[in-house]
Amino acid sequence: WYQRRVREAVVSTQSTGPCTYFTGIADRFEDLCLREDAIPSVAFLDACVPVPKLLLTVGGKAVLPLSMDMSNNIQKLKTKLNLHPSKSDTLQAMVHLEIGTGTTLAKHSSCTALLWLYRELNFVKELLLAVASATTQSDMSPLFSESYERSLKSHHNMMSRSMYNVAAKTIPYREDILRALGHDGMDNTDRAVLTDMKTYATAI
Repeated sequence: WYQRRVREAVVSTQSTGPCTYFTGIADRFEDLCLREDAIPSVAFLDACVPVPKLLLTVGGKAVLPLSMDMSNNIQKLKTKLNLHPSKSDTLQAMVHLEIGTGTTLAKHSSCTALLWLYRELNFVKELLLAVASATTQSDMSPLFSESYERSLKSHHNMMSRSMYNVAAKTIPYREDILRALGHDGMDNTDRAVLTDMKTYATAI
């Protein structure tokens, strides 16, 4: 919380420097502070909430199913946190709670939701870093497929894999992605978007 407030104060007092999509995200993974080597549930979920919208901004309709699934998994974890706030204040505590009650495989299990959210966040991280690094490439389809192969593919069935193969063909071009994230054609905004994108993605 303190780190986020300091960053917000710095951003608000800066009179120069381009703003990007990422500067508008209040809760970030880079601001997470471990609590005795455990991840605070509220701060983690707050950082997760903007990701589905960010994914849509980057991938367009191609990633709509994934964006919706991420939102559903976040909501499942929020529901579990609201049901048992004192016993789910960290992600580790939330998992241990279900282990203790033998409900890790139950419908709407927070363990299952957390597992899939982790995999989906990994895909988002891979995709953002790929977009940021592809300085000479406009077509993002191959990099979308590579990001998928490094993160989600091994966990999906044939139907899901086919859906992502189709989605890869409709991913926006790199220049359109950067424009959606704040690039207005000027070199300084291009650098700002890429810097912010790498910082955000690396912290996931």
